[in-house]
Amino acid sequence: MDGRSKLGHKLVSIDQSVFGYDRGHRLLVTSWDYPSNVSSLLLVLSDLAPGVTLNPGASYWTGVPLPDTRRFALLKTWPAPEMPRPGCVWTHALFVSFADLGRLEDLRFLARMAIRPSALSNLEVFSRTLELVVDDTRIVSDERDTSSDHHELIRLLHDVYRTSSPKIVKDLEIDPEDCVFPIWSQQWPRLRRSFSFRTSTLTLQMPNRNTNFMLGIAPKSDQRTLSPSPTYHHPTNWEILAAEDLQSPAPTDFRRFLWHYGSDIPQGRRHYWHLSQLYEDARLDRLSGMQLTQVFQNVVTFFPEPKSALRLKSDLVSSVNTYHGLFPPRDPIGIVLFCVRNQSSDSLPDLPSDTINDIWQSWPAQSDSILDLIEVALNHGSPLAESLVARLVLVGANGDLLGLTRNFPAVRRSVVQKDPDLLDSDALLKLNSSEIVELIESIPVDAPVHYRLTDRLISSGNLSLGRVVFDRNPSMALESLVNNIEDVALSDEALPLSLWRSLLADHESTFLHRESIERSRSTRGLFVYAFMLRYFDRDVLPSDPHPWIVALGKAKDNVSGKERQLFLSFLLGVGLRAARPGCEVLFERSFSSVHRDLELSRLPAEAFDLFAGHLSEVPRWQEWDVCLRLRLSVVDAYAESKLDPQSFVRLGDDAHLVDALIGAASTSRRGRKLLKKAQISDSDN
Repeated sequence: MDGRSKLGHKLVSIDQSVFGYDRGHRLLVTSWDYPSNVSSLLLVLSDLAPGVTLNPGASYWTGVPLPDTRRFALLKTWPAPEMPRPGCVWTHALFVSFADLGRLEDLRFLARMAIRPSALSNLEVFSRTLELVVDDTRIVSDERDTSSDHHELIRLLHDVYRTSSPKIVKDLEIDPEDCVFPIWSQQWPRLRRSFSFRTSTLTLQMPNRNTNFMLGIAPKSDQRTLSPSPTYHHPTNWEILAAEDLQSPAPTDFRRFLWHYGSDIPQGRRHYWHLSQLYEDARLDRLSGMQLTQVFQNVVTFFPEPKSALRLKSDLVSSVNTYHGLFPPRDPIGIVLFCVRNQSSDSLPDLPSDTINDIWQSWPAQSDSILDLIEVALNHGSPLAESLVARLVLVGANGDLLGLTRNFPAVRRSVVQKDPDLLDSDALLKLNSSEIVELIESIPVDAPVHYRLTDRLISSGNLSLGRVVFDRNPSMALESLVNNIEDVALSDEALPLSLWRSLLADHESTFLHRESIERSRSTRGLFVYAFMLRYFDRDVLPSDPHPWIVALGKAKDNVSGKERQLFLSFLLGVGLRAARPGCEVLFERSFSSVHRDLELSRLPAEAFDLFAGHLSEVPRWQEWDVCLRLRLSVVDAYAESKLDPQSFVRLGDDAHLVDALIGAASTSRRGRKLLKKAQISDSDN
């Protein structure tokens, strides 16, 4: 050992032994006093492999782990024809600790340390422990053999890692040493120390053990005794990548990937293929979508135990760059989505906060993807759901979240519960009724948005929505309904009469107590109220004309068409039914117009029915003259109820109607008294 170790250079210690013939095959010299069970195993392994014939100049390798001693045994065996008995061999065994085995970059260095002893050798040189500087164990690039047959390497890789059980390799066209040591070197430390092989054997059964070699190569001279060669294997992408790495003069990203992520993977040759497949799947500029899902699915399938491949899993669930860029950039939305969908599995570690925060860097460009993620989180009951919804409400505060979430009902419901003001949006009415009802019922009854929301829904023209707000807060809904009626009645919009009537059906008494009629701003609105209260299709008109009298004093007269005919006939009927001082305005507004329509036979039947029951009785031969009966009824109302005589004078809007009224009044004693009070003589007729 030189002074370099004192300068911080790492050392590798290698013990050695020599086995050969001395009145039988035995241990001749060693630098390591190993246990008896190891001694018996090595004695068998160092002897000539059963059934194998070694020609002069030939040799073979045996490699086995010695778990109890935390060392690996590497043996090279040569024929010893100089010995007095046939079949004798020399074997030089090297013993490397598991720790040191993982520090060697290229294990072909160990192959170069094997020395064939001889009868003339000074065997004492083999009794010393070898100590080497790690840097001296590297094989420089121009020394590496890159001429190995690519297809043979692929065949060996397949036989070692992908067959259901190890098989003896036959018909190998390259020197076993040129392929076995590169394959062994490529393995990460934990797999290296569990690897076992023999480069000349007719059986995979290890002597004195119940296990098999992971790799066995048949000697060419004895291949006739083995089964035929397998059919041609079409190489997969990962096998091609692995073979290219074996032939590369320097470790590639493929080997760095194996070594970095193999560090905490349990022993087992199948995991080599698993890591290789993951490397192949991840060879993209960016992992997202189905490719990312496939990588994740493979990881949890290959490594279901939580602590297995933890370094790889931790890198995968993180959206930040990995060591040496072994994984390409990964879509944080896809990462979280997979973890949420598979939360019942404890195979993956917890998501780091950076990954969750990086989701929102894509808002609003990938809003649908983020909303889909939150929808899945909510539907799966993920612990992340609440924080994702809270963040969504913040980042979407300046947008139309209700519209954006139209295809994500669980998200929409959750953000509305978090911020009920979101319902006050034009996008609300683009939803179907059942969705709107569900959202409304998800927020507190006393939420301030209810006032604006009630106005919006009442004016939507949707009966089921209107009923929802009436059921939740009748007083607020009724106020909103009245406001809506007043606004529509003052406009040129069509009147949704049936809708309004249905909404009011169970709340008529409350409506009447609110003095909504008295506060109406238009005769069109008053017509609506009369319709909603079903006065147009009932036999009983309101007994109290006061609300209508008050309203007419300030309401804009804008009712027209058939609606006007119905409304004026209604006013006339109310006046005839409940005539009393103060109701003169009912007659002044309605009589002349109704009389004219009646006279010209253009009054709708339903309008006539509103006052027909209150017409005066006349002799049978005069019953056909409904205009006369109407005039007589009005005269009776004014005379009997002591209404203002001057109002009676104002009922006729033309001379013909005035004369007709005077004539009707003059036919009775009380009528003549009315004319007298009005200072009208019946001679004026």
